[in-house]
Amino acid sequence: MFCSVKHFKLIFIILFLIAFIATGSGQEALRPRSALSAGGSSGIINVNGRQYYLQQSIGQQSITGISNKQDYLLRQGFIQPIYGYYSQTVQEKLPVVVHPNPFSSHMNINFPEAPAGNLYVTIYDLSGKIVFFQKYEASGILTLDLSSLSSSVYIIRVNTTTKYFYSRIIKL
Repeated sequence: MFCSVKHFKLIFIILFLIAFIATGSGQEALRPRSALSAGGSSGIINVNGRQYYLQQSIGQQSITGISNKQDYLLRQGFIQPIYGYYSQTVQEKLPVVVHPNPFSSHMNINFPEAPAGNLYVTIYDLSGKIVFFQKYEASGILTLDLSSLSSSVYIIRVNTTTKYFYSRIIKL
């Protein structure tokens, strides 16, 4: 029996639909994207009874993540999160005063409004590498001993579970 071009097109469309439906439209929404190659790796780590999904990328020169503002979803970094629906995360700015800046060995972090819960202080170098991380109990003032850092420009992040603060700091 001789098949016409119409039959080939119809068979091709049917096979394509079967293959598309059988494999789904990409990764499952609940399964994290994995990176295991010469370009990086991924895995699950447990810290203080909480489970985190960790992804690494060789050559990544910035912090990866998702930011959602005014109905725009911004993705940053080589390792991209899975396409799909993201519930809106509400994060507010944390009122913080960092001084002195520039500093030589110690830095103070003042909170005009007393924060609730734990405070997390993370300092990144300009390549995005974490050079300092510490968890603190909520307090009106924190004094950080940063004498171990070399002279450079850094990014400091101070956050609670719902509020955050970023700033550039300079170590002399």
